[in-house]
Formats: sequence, structure tokens, C-alpha cells
Amino acid sequence: MRLATIAIRYCSSTSKTRLLSTKTLPSSYFNHISKIISENKPLTEQDKPIFKDYWEHASNQFPNSTTILQDTELQNFNRFIKNNKKNSSTIRGFYRREILLNKENLPLLQSIASNLEDPLAFCIKDSLSTKDVAIAADLFILYYRLYPNEPLNHDLASDIISAMSFQNPRHDQLHLTKFLLLIRLFKKHNEQLQLTTGQASNISNKALSMKGSPALTKHILMEVMYNSNNSNMTSRSESITTAYHIIETDFKSRNAAGVFFAWKKIENRYESLADHDPRILYMVLKICMNNKIYKHVCKDIISRLPPEYYSNNSLILPTIITYIVRAGNLQQAQELMDNVNNNILPENVRNVFQTRSCLSSLLKMHLKFNDSQGVDRVLKQIHEVFGEHSQEDFQAIVAHILKNKTLDNIVKAVNLVSKIPETKALLAYGTIINTIVDWQIASNGRFDKKSTHIINDLLTKAHQVDPKQKSTLWSILASLYIKRLVHYKNFKKSYDSERETLNLDLAKLIFLKSCSNSGQTCTINPFVHSSPQNIVLKITNKNKIILLRNIALGAIKGCRKDIFLWCCTELFHGGVPIKELILDWHAMFDHRFRSIESLEDIKLKDKLSIADFPLIKNALKQ
Repeated sequence: MRLATIAIRYCSSTSKTRLLSTKTLPSSYFNHISKIISENKPLTEQDKPIFKDYWEHASNQFPNSTTILQDTELQNFNRFIKNNKKNSSTIRGFYRREILLNKENLPLLQSIASNLEDPLAFCIKDSLSTKDVAIAADLFILYYRLYPNEPLNHDLASDIISAMSFQNPRHDQLHLTKFLLLIRLFKKHNEQLQLTTGQASNISNKALSMKGSPALTKHILMEVMYNSNNSNMTSRSESITTAYHIIETDFKSRNAAGVFFAWKKIENRYESLADHDPRILYMVLKICMNNKIYKHVCKDIISRLPPEYYSNNSLILPTIITYIVRAGNLQQAQELMDNVNNNILPENVRNVFQTRSCLSSLLKMHLKFNDSQGVDRVLKQIHEVFGEHSQEDFQAIVAHILKNKTLDNIVKAVNLVSKIPETKALLAYGTIINTIVDWQIASNGRFDKKSTHIINDLLTKAHQVDPKQKSTLWSILASLYIKRLVHYKNFKKSYDSERETLNLDLAKLIFLKSCSNSGQTCTINPFVHSSPQNIVLKITNKNKIILLRNIALGAIKGCRKDIFLWCCTELFHGGVPIKELILDWHAMFDHRFRSIESLEDIKLKDKLSIADFPLIKNALKQ
């Protein structure tokens, strides 16, 4: 009866719902652990749960709990720790927790370590010295659970965050989870972590590398935004903070014009662009780099960033490398790498240069400039650091093969992806399909049988690997299908030689149908669907604006005012103001507007209108 009562009490005092067996009751695990210590034996896998149950019980019963350290011969305790701590993180966690549980008994603690003056500082620094980053976070949280009235030690928390920000593929997800627990602790105390710029960049970069955990990534990025020194409202004016929010919102919805407008209003608010939040710089660079209309913005930003800044920033450097790769300027690439080698700090070589995103960008650079030795070197580095190659790495190699669009190269790419694990090949599938679609549009013809077979085979494999269609491949597929469907070269010719634009009506129908069936599995291969009106595409907040802009572009070319105005209405309801739409049309159709000077002189003064642009005006006459 007494054992049952103890078990029930213990269960109710913990956050877990399981009952302890008699083997893990206090007297039992005290005896078990004491025996292990006295016999000085290495831990077995069966021993580890006993230690963890003991920690849980001792913490829950604190300050009324009896600890192992209090009831064990100090000589035996110290000998056991000394002989086993090197090979066991459980032992290292054990003696550090004992120190925190016995914080008030300083003479006892100093018998373990003579230089022990501040128990928390000792445990955190000791943990970080053995790279037990997760243990350090757990100990920090435990300390303030045991002593809730103690003031939070921001310096020690910062040390833990800095250690977490190092790339450690085996433990990245665990470290990010601990990061959120630290955030929760600070919120509980109504305080803010106040991340440094470097910490914010490194944690963000690590979160962005977690491809399989979108919810965790989003949560991390939000917390970084709110807990960064740069996001502190006292260090940013209200107008800057508002503009940052607009940029973040438009970045998520792929609204490049919105990002551009917001950025141009605030870019010169500081003496140096480096004073802006690096995450905002990253967003501006990335979205403008992916939109040829705004690529000049990237060039302007990069030319104004100090080399010592971007060389030591794990968010900005990979983005700049990718931009230069797309520009294809070998001299610029060489100058960039010289700047990086001359300015990167020794402690940042691992933290910046050996991140997943930076190595992937370097791989693209070596591929672009046909540096086979560089490619081999980076591939080896990726494998050494991360143990495997990512979807992006395989996609980069496939894109390199397909830089010259020939049937032979497409076959080579298909043969390559057939040798890649299918879970790692989905993005590469998208690259191959994109190449075939572009080729079909350029050749002004239908898919030939071989191309049709390739697309169908790739999408069938993709569906087998990803039946719930969580991969971004399906969003890419939606964009490719709509791009082909509404391209003016695919408008049918009627008997009176005018182009029939029923494809635009079909695109509108598919768009509306897909939006209203967002939870439905999308059509696996829309290119060969026998009933196009029943096609369902994967439409998300990230590709919706792209799809509508492509349909609107087709409507302009097809002189369909009704479809064009419908697209504009949908875009407006999706958060794209009219002036941003007009900006896009001007920049898209008039190359004079693709320069910094034109944008500064005309666009930002709200002087643009459809009436100023004859092509659109005449095309949409009715």
C-alpha cells in the first residue's frame, strides 16, 4: 500500500503521466547508483534511465530531496567522476546536476572542484568545454527552476546561444529545440534574450537548413526576430520596424515589388547598409535575385556592403555567392573569394564557411565556372561535415548538366537522378521538368513522346515518394504548368488568324478550383490530363502571386482585359497594392526601367500608370 501511495504522489508531482516501477523508487535507485559509484563501474545502457529518473525525482522534490552527493563518500564520488566523465555524457550531466542541487553547500562543492565559486557559471562553462551544449541549456533551465528568484544570467545564456549557433548536423534540431526552451524561460521572467547580430544570423541559418521541419524553422525565425538586439524597438524607429514587417510579409508571399518599395524607402536610413537587420538584407537579396526585374537591387546592395561584414555573416555570404553564380561573372567571383579570405575571422571559418547553405553555394559556384577540383573538394566537405548531400546539392549538379538544353543532356540528367535516393531527388525532378517546359515553349511546339514519358516517369516516382505532396516540387509543378498554359505561343490560332485565348479561361478555372480544394491531393501530372478542367494544382501563399502574375502576363499578350482585371483584383486582395502591380508591368515590358536611376526618379514618386504604357493600354482596349 505504501509503495502505491509513493508512486501516485511521484506521478502527480511530475509533468509525465507514467507511474514509476518499484525499481525506480528513491531507495532503489539510490542504492543502485551508490553501488555503481562505489564499484567505479562504467555505465551500461540499462543504467542510464536510473540516473535520469533520479534527476527527475530530486528536482521535483527540491529543496526537500536527498542527493547522491550528500550520501556518498566524496573519495568514491570524485574517483568515479574522474574515471568515467570522459566517455559518458550521462556522468557529466550527473555531477553537474549534483552541483546545482547542492548549491548552498559550497564547502561540499569545493571538495569536487577547488575553483568552484559560482555553481551555475562553473556548470555551464564546464559543459561548453566538453561540447555538451544541450546539457548546458538543460542545466541553465534547471537552475532557474530550482531557484526561481535568482536573476537570469544573460552572459551565460549568451554563451550557450553562441555554442548552439555552430553548425552541428547531428544535434542541430536538438539545439534549436533547446533554444526555444531558453526563449520560454526568458519569457516566463518577462525578459528578452537579446541575441547579437552574429547569433541571430547563425541561428537563422541553422533553422533554414532544417528542410524537414518547416514548423520548427518558422518558430525559430519568429523568435529570432523578436529576441534580436536589432529587433529591439528602442534601436529601430517605428518606420523602420514597419518597413521590416512589410518586407517580411511580402517576402513570404513572393511579392518582389512590395519588398522593393519597402526597401527603397529605408535603405539609406543608416550610414552603412550593414546596420540593417541581416535577416532583412537576406530577404531583399534573395527575392530580388530570383526576379530578373530587380536583380540590379542585389548589385547595388552588394557593392555597398563592407567585405568584413558579409565575409563573417552566415546568412549574407551564401546569398551573395549565389547571386554572383547567377550573374556568371568569373572575375567578380574571384574578387569576392579574395575579399572573404582576407576578411573572415578565424573563429568564423566553421561558423560561416562550413554551413550547409554556404557549402551549397560554393558547390554552385565551382560548377558554374567548371572548376572540377573545387567541385570535388566541396562535395567531400559536405559529406564530411553533414554526412550526406542535400536535395539542393543534387539539384545544383542537375542544373549544371542542363545549362545547355539538349535532349542528350536531359537524358544525362535523368540517368543521374535515377541513381540518387528518391527522397533526395525531388527538387532535381523539378529542374528537369522546368528545362523541358522551357524547351517546349521556345520551340513553339508540343511535348514530343520522349519528353512526355520523362515528365510522367519523374512525377510518378515523386508521388510514390511523397504521396502527401509536402515537397515544394508540387508548388513548382503548378507554376510550370500555368506558365506553359498561358504563354502566348501556346494560344491556338482560329480560322480568322486571331489567337484563341481559351487557355486563359482554363487557367482561371484551374486556379479557382485549386484554391477551393486546397486540402485535396493535386493532379500528379497535369501535362497529360485528359480533362484539363478537372486539374487541381498545389497552390500556396508562396506561389499564388507568381501564378496570378503569369496569367496576367498572358492576358496582356492575349488582349484579354477581363482576365487581366480579374488577376489584378486577386493580387490586390492578396496584399499587392496597385502601384506595385504597375511597377511590375513597367519593369517587365520596358527595359529602360531596369536601372537604379529610373526606379529612383520615376517609380518611387508614384508617377507610373497603365496610361503611360502603350503596350498594356492598347492590348486591353475593348
